[in-house]
Amino acid sequence: MTAEDAAAIEACATGEDSARCTMPPFEYAAKFVCGVQDDPEALRLTRGVYGTTVNVHNPWDRDALFYKKVAVAYPPAEQAAGDILQMGKDLLRYDEALKVDCEDIRETAFGGRFPTPYVEGFVVIQSFDSLDVTGVYTTAALIDDGAACCGRQDREVRNTGMEIVETDERRKPRRPDPDPDPGAPDLLPEPVFAPPPSDAPGTLPQNYCGELPAGVPISALQLHLRIRNQGDAGAGASTTTVLFSPSAELDPVAGTVDLATPALAAGAAHEHVVDIPRRGFPGGGSGCSFRITADASQPEDVVESDQGINVAQSFGPGIAP
Repeated sequence: MTAEDAAAIEACATGEDSARCTMPPFEYAAKFVCGVQDDPEALRLTRGVYGTTVNVHNPWDRDALFYKKVAVAYPPAEQAAGDILQMGKDLLRYDEALKVDCEDIRETAFGGRFPTPYVEGFVVIQSFDSLDVTGVYTTAALIDDGAACCGRQDREVRNTGMEIVETDERRKPRRPDPDPDPGAPDLLPEPVFAPPPSDAPGTLPQNYCGELPAGVPISALQLHLRIRNQGDAGAGASTTTVLFSPSAELDPVAGTVDLATPALAAGAAHEHVVDIPRRGFPGGGSGCSFRITADASQPEDVVESDQGINVAQSFGPGIAP
């Protein structure tokens, strides 16, 4: 086993880097510079104010799921690798777009505060579908204005500018298996909806949970899931099992549902809609936990390249029945 393989296994085991487990084939590395460089003697970056916005657009008539992270180049000041900071995953429907800007990077990747007056590196987008990724870069020079007074130098922001740069797409090969078995399928459960906003975690629809119109009882809440064959060969018909529980530990079991997933070509996906059993919600506003296992009851029918990623575990938002 190579050091790279060992690092990937460790990342998957700890949940550190989901993209290294699922291996999305498309990758984009968009440059970012955020903050203020106020030292006129520093040659690392010209004195000024710097902002970055990375726009991501889904041009396809299907949902696009992708992961985001930042690979930091500065800090550190010395010539050494910076941190890799995860920014979660997103889902875009047909023709939708979103942005990743300096505020998003500061809040999500750095926990609300940059460690230095400015930071730079790459916003890395890893996707299962080809996307449009464009960087918008704004700059302004800091100019000393007049003589210093009272221990403070007056400054002006001048010569503002903007540049728009399309980010190149990289098609990544799958990591070779130590004992390669070419042409193997690989089934992966994934959510149908995007994650909820951070300031409204109970918003529906979200992740696996569908809409619940006002006045509709909790018994009508449904689970929406997608089984994707992310392998490089077709998968035969299989069984997907969903286990429901009122507890995050999945004990006791409130019920299980077996779903017939049809044969899937490489890259194809199939969506299921499942009624959530009422007793899966413990009441009092607590959420419903569930586990989705692709090809759970017939593992001999679909021989896969990686059986380790066939399970997804999540929960519905807190809704009192």
